[in-house]
Amino acid sequence: MTAWPTSKPRLTTEIFPVTILFGLQYGALVVFPAVTHDTHPFGLILMICAVGVGTAFVVEAIRAPLARRDVRPIAISPASAIWIVRVGWLAAIGGAVTSGVAYANQTTQANPSHIAALFTPLTGWVIIGTVLVMAQAAHGAISRARAWRVILTGFALELAVSLKDAILSSVVSYFFVVTFLAVVLGFIKWRWVVVALFAIPIVLPALYNLKSQERNAISPIAQPGQKLNYGDRLRLDREMAQVEDFPTIPARGINPPSLPTLLLFGLVPRAFDQSRGTLNTGEHLSVAVGGSATSSDTATTFGDAYIINGWNGLVLYSGLSALIAGMAVRRRGPWAFALLGVIAQTCLLVEEPYPDMLAGFLQGCASWAAALVIVQLLSRVRTHAQADADQHPEPGRNTEYEYDSGSGLTGNSSEIHPAGRSVTTRYG
Repeated sequence: MTAWPTSKPRLTTEIFPVTILFGLQYGALVVFPAVTHDTHPFGLILMICAVGVGTAFVVEAIRAPLARRDVRPIAISPASAIWIVRVGWLAAIGGAVTSGVAYANQTTQANPSHIAALFTPLTGWVIIGTVLVMAQAAHGAISRARAWRVILTGFALELAVSLKDAILSSVVSYFFVVTFLAVVLGFIKWRWVVVALFAIPIVLPALYNLKSQERNAISPIAQPGQKLNYGDRLRLDREMAQVEDFPTIPARGINPPSLPTLLLFGLVPRAFDQSRGTLNTGEHLSVAVGGSATSSDTATTFGDAYIINGWNGLVLYSGLSALIAGMAVRRRGPWAFALLGVIAQTCLLVEEPYPDMLAGFLQGCASWAAALVIVQLLSRVRTHAQADADQHPEPGRNTEYEYDSGSGLTGNSSEIHPAGRSVTTRYG
């Protein structure tokens, strides 16, 4: 395994990852369109965004000097990282094939196939494995060309799954999380992020049209929100503006899931409890603003936290997100950044459902921990096997290797022939 450098100075993106991610998302998708279109109530929208981003900044600024830099990161071999991401790809394919059509399940309130529950715990390995590969490429353990092949293969897979499900959330999530981690790791420069932002208005209409065609083929009856075009879909300021529709804050009648329920959904795989329903805070919000019970609504994550728990909920969500993300990356190793990828995918994107996201976060952590334990166990087995082989070499052969910094690998191989004559072959 390649040693992970621990003395390298941290980048600003490693010190303030949550502040940067929140600031970019809410600045570009909420505040900027709210200013451009004079969205009402502008003052409240701006205050919600400022409190959310500001809380994350304060927590990360306080935490940064306290982070330990002398902790040895948990190592992983490049082969193990590739193995993890391939298992994730297979799980994503298996889940897509067995779960039916996600959009049809959502609109008809039908549950996916029981077999699909077997693949769910491993689908998180797509992001986990991809970030492990990116982290190793950023520090020279593997080539960046190989890492890009992994990234693009994962994107193509997520795009195919999203179009099959007629829901683009998985490919959008993959794109934002991978881009975010690439910036944090210094894997790509900021200028490429700017190029990607300019490319989104060109690519998004085509994807949105393909998704709409799939939905029309599945159900000729348009669901609420389906007639919005791609430009409207990026107007998240209008989503947050729904906070004005609630006369009391915290809102009444939303009935968010209790903590025991979130722990149940997060820690007990559905394969062992297939009779349970789903978390439906988004559906309750849809009904509260006059929508359908078969549609899931959101006021953005900041807006949902404000609606359900008031200012205390917004501060708690943003502060805990920054604290947990900071704790995850203090080791600065590949596994730490993989956990940051899990946190970003389940908690930090602008439309993650609050507080339902806690169940997804726990599921992601369980998947991350399973990958870590399995890799460490296999690594120990290989280490013990290698040590045993060194202690009990193959009879009749003794091979010594010497490394020549100028010419590469050289060595002497001495074989004892039955007649007792020693033959030495030099290669290199």
